[in-house]
Formats: sequence, structure tokens, C-alpha cells
Amino acid sequence: MAGLPTIAPWLEAGTPITEVQLMSGIANRRRSLMDGDDPVVEGYLLLGDASLYTNATLGQGVALGFWQAQALAHRADLIGRDNRRLVCELETWTNKTLGSHYTRQVAVDAAMVQRLRAGIGGAPMDSPKDEMSALMALRAQGDKEAAAAFHRIDNLLTDPSEEFADVELNLRVKEFLRDVPAGSAGPGPLPRAKFEALLRI
Repeated sequence: MAGLPTIAPWLEAGTPITEVQLMSGIANRRRSLMDGDDPVVEGYLLLGDASLYTNATLGQGVALGFWQAQALAHRADLIGRDNRRLVCELETWTNKTLGSHYTRQVAVDAAMVQRLRAGIGGAPMDSPKDEMSALMALRAQGDKEAAAAFHRIDNLLTDPSEEFADVELNLRVKEFLRDVPAGSAGPGPLPRAKFEALLRI
């Protein structure tokens, strides 16, 4: 970490309390039991991570799983009585209610990977140019409405489309995104010899 210019300052912000902890390469995955309008099986449900899971960037995975479990609980009377309807209703609810959050996570991760790849190649690492990043930046500038909208979305209280339906907020976000400055050049490729030397320290 000390060898990465943008991360090194964080080493001075705290004291490690454990050894390095590894984390698997968590991607974004969505599974469905539907083939068009028909379930491929009945009497079997996908819930939580079995249904969809997201990279931890936004930290919403557990909340999405509990939210889906709650939706199933509201349909518990269908279990064993109308399994086909249960599968269809839960899958429809998942797509309608959780789908936008899943799609947003996929977009955030895709943009992050693109920026990292650009930086590794020495190209400009442009700032995020999505609406949520704009809300975060406006929040940092003291925009209370943007901050409130960001926290409502982040805590799964509202959907982004609901917040951006606010004409004034939507206008401020678009103006901010129109003037996002170009990022500075990335660090470029790290020579293998230097990489090995850093690991031997």
C-alpha cells in the first residue's frame, strides 16, 4: 500500500489491528427461475445471495437480502398452495424492486474498473460521471438537498428515479456533471522489478 501514491497517505490515518485479511473477488450476479413468463421449477425459490448478490462497494447486499426475505414472508400463504404463483410473484417483485439497485451497482463497478484500467495504462483517471457520484460531490460542497437524496437512496428508502424526478435537484446534478474536470494521469504500469522489490520490504 505504501507503494501506491493515492493510498499511502491512509497508512498514516490509523494503526492496523489485524494482519492483512483477504477477500474473494466478489462480482455481481443475478439468477432467475423464470424463462419468460414461466418458472423453470416450482416449489423452489432463490433468496438472498442465491437470487442476486452485489460487490460490496455500496454495502447493500445484506439489506437487499432481508428486503427480499420480507417480500417472501408477505407471500407465505402461497407456500405449498400455489407454488407457481409464488415463484412468479417473488421473481417479479425482485426485478421491480431490487433490479434498479442491482443495475446501479453493476454500472458503478464497470466505471470503477474502467478508471483503474486507464490509470494502470497511465491515461487520465477521470472522476466518476454518474448521478450518484454527483450527489456525493454536491453533498461534500454543502448541498443539503443532494445529501438527503443521496442518503435516502443509499439506505434503500427511495429509488434513484424518485429522487431525480425533483426538477431542481436533477438540474444541479446535470450542471455538475457537465463541468466535471478531466482527471490527472494514472500511475502507469508498475515494472515487475519494482513490484518485487516492494514485496520484499
